[in-house]
Order: sequence, then C-alpha cells, then structure tokens
Amino acid sequence: MKKLIPLLATLALAGCTKLPTADLTGNPNEGNHAPKVTAMKDSVASVKDTITITATASDTDGNLSEILWWSFDFGKTWAHSSGLNGLKWAFAAVGKDTLLVRSTDSPGLFSVPDTVVFTVNLDAPTAKAGDDKTVEVDSSFTLDGDALAVGKFTISELAWNVGENGTFLPFDKGLYSGKGASKAENQKPYILRATDNRGIQSFDTLYVTTIPVVLKWDSERT
Repeated sequence: MKKLIPLLATLALAGCTKLPTADLTGNPNEGNHAPKVTAMKDSVASVKDTITITATASDTDGNLSEILWWSFDFGKTWAHSSGLNGLKWAFAAVGKDTLLVRSTDSPGLFSVPDTVVFTVNLDAPTAKAGDDKTVEVDSSFTLDGDALAVGKFTISELAWNVGENGTFLPFDKGLYSGKGASKAENQKPYILRATDNRGIQSFDTLYVTTIPVVLKWDSERT
C-alpha cells in the first residue's frame, strides 16, 4: 500500500478522478483468505511499443484465479484480465501512466491492489537530410537521406517532400534524383521524413540553391 497512498494524493492534487477504493478486498469467506499481489517495478516504455506488464500473485489457500489490471485508459474498470500471465499493452501517448493490479481467487475474494508507474517516451527516429546543396540551372543532383532508429526499432520508410503540393514520396534508401530549377532561385527546401516500424516519424530539411550556369573560359580558343 505504500505506493498507492502517494499516488492517490498526487491525483487528488491534480484534480483527477479518484481511483477505485470501494470493495477492493471483499468480505472474507469462512475458511478462505484473500490473495496477495505485487506489481513489477516502475519502468520506462516507448510510445506504441507493445510490452508485457507483469505482477506476482499468491494465495495461501491455493485458489488463485486471475490477475486484473486497472487504468484510466481502460475505462476505469477492472476489465483487462491477464489471467496469470503478463498483460500485453502499448501506450498511446507520452507521459506518466499508472496501472493498478489485483489478484482474485476462485471463491471470489480479491487482493489489495498494487501499482506500477510507466514513464512513456516518444523515442522518435532521427531523420538526416544531409548538407545543403548549390546546383546550376537545369543540372542534375542527388539527395541521399538517411535516418537513425532508436533501440530495437527499425526504419521502415524514407520519404522526400519534393512536390509543390507538400506531399511526401518514398524513395528507396532515401535516394532522390532531382534537377535544378530552370532559373536561379534561393534555398528551395527539401524535407526528409523518416518513419520507424511503429509509425513514429521525424523530419529534417536541407536547402537547394540554384545558380546561373557558370561559363568556363577556354584559353586555347582565343
């Protein structure tokens, strides 16, 4: 209970809806005792990454039935059961997410709940558009984009915003072959979008400046 008391105080100060406090331990049946449960330690997770949340439960009568989880995200009910195994869950947003857990036995008694707090980070990939470029009018150039994923995640797509309507087009390995404008212009932006296998995205921009064709003087023909 030592983790639950400061949690209730924190939520009360923040003006949040109260956590469930009624009927948490039930009325002991004759000859039967309520089970106990201990949640995993507070941990860190990434947005949209499916993880397994665990708890350890015991019952002196040997009647342990299941483990139930509670969260504001679960509709404020004990609806998400993990049986006696871990609960698979993916956090949708960055921030602190608190889950309560309780265990039940077959006669219908349940434990005092325990809590686990997850710090959920975005852990977005890093898009790398590359250095700015200067090209001559109507000359060809190549953009070689790259990206760095975080931890166990992988880059699933690299796309460049190369159109006038702001749409992104995917290019194999981030390579885009373009052509300088038909007239000199200053710093046209090209935006690289990197997407990892969770769908989390990041962006980086480089600028292409088009200059007039530089005429080369041929001294042998003068």
